[in-house]
Amino acid sequence: MLPLNSLAGSHRWRSLRALLPCALLIAGVVGCVAGPDFVAPPAPATADYTADPLPNLANSDTTLDSALTAPAQWWDPLNSPRLDSTIRAALAANRSLDAARSTLAEAQAFSAASEAGRYPHVELDAGAGRQKYGAAFLGPERLPPFTYFSVGPAVSYSFDFA
Repeated sequence: MLPLNSLAGSHRWRSLRALLPCALLIAGVVGCVAGPDFVAPPAPATADYTADPLPNLANSDTTLDSALTAPAQWWDPLNSPRLDSTIRAALAANRSLDAARSTLAEAQAFSAASEAGRYPHVELDAGAGRQKYGAAFLGPERLPPFTYFSVGPAVSYSFDFA
């Protein structure tokens, strides 16, 4: 028989365990209501991207005038032969928007085909046949020829352990 004190202790534990979710909920709500008063810092008072003037910009042919329109070949003022050759190769390969769309559709189809190996492969096979066993298989007792049917599913999946 259990002592009376151990029964009283377990009853206290059950009442505390029942009050624990309520106490956590109240603490969470109070923490949200009485949170810190956050004030965003003021925005910097600079009008330029850099604190110091750019001396190289004043000596170059580049001007920063928002009234000017961008040239058709926007990359020419950058004077980068690699960028120029890359963009010219891209423009030569995609002569129209329709060609670009078909190239994108082809890339998406290749991507979908390469992802097909991640999914299970399911098959359902069915077959029928006729069989006759001779004396070499069963000895002197012979079975008459018979027809058989087979139906069966097959599921295969390649696991990627990498």
